[in-house]
Amino acid sequence: MELIRSMPDTYREVLELRCVLEWSNKDIARRLSLSENAVAVRLMRGKALLQNKLEQEGYGREGFGI
Repeated sequence: MELIRSMPDTYREVLELRCVLEWSNKDIARRLSLSENAVAVRLMRGKALLQNKLEQEGYGREGFGI
């Protein structure tokens, strides 16, 4: 969770809403006044950034579902 909190707001918000609170992309889009496509793009980029941070911390790709 610390890694997510340390991310830029653009990605942190959508990742927290999707991965932690399990909101749908549609609900996130409404909440943040974004299109569903913009939410999907931010999730994709945020997950890639999170994966890189995890790898820097010494965790491999397997087992994270990212």
